Amino acid sequence: MNAINRHHPSTPQTLAQVTPNQRLFLFAMRSWLENKSDKAKLSNFLFSIYGIYYVESAFKAFEVLMTTLNSYSRRTFHLHHSKCVKISTDEMSVLRLLSLMQANQFQSADELALEMVTTEGTNYILDATSMLAEALDARSIIFSARENSELALMSVVGSA
Repeated sequence: MNAINRHHPSTPQTLAQVTPNQRLFLFAMRSWLENKSDKAKLSNFLFSIYGIYYVESAFKAFEVLMTTLNSYSRRTFHLHHSKCVKISTDEMSVLRLLSLMQANQFQSADELALEMVTTEGTNYILDATSMLAEALDARSIIFSARENSELALMSVVGSA
């Protein structure tokens, strides 16, 4: 009997199913869409994730990310309202892209970026998410691709 099974986690569908930092990142995305002029609120979300040393560069990269999604998306990009507990497929795609960049899975990140934005926007989104991922790494915050590597997905099953 095989004592090791692979566990394939389902895609999170609610905010309760993601990490607090991922939740803050989603709130920042939603805040950007709902009230672009409220830079203080957006800065607070990003400061909570990136801290004082990285917030300025993270803010710039975040602006590039959101502007790229707004200008170069292949289709309408769906973000939920800030008070909604659900996570859209598009929101998960951004979290996944960040996690792929952190895990240095650049080919997968390139493929996902091309699904999200046009060829003209690909370099913008990859550069922005690369910078955001580096800042996350510097703060020892992991957005799950490494956590969900095949080794981490192996679970020991008791044998009877």
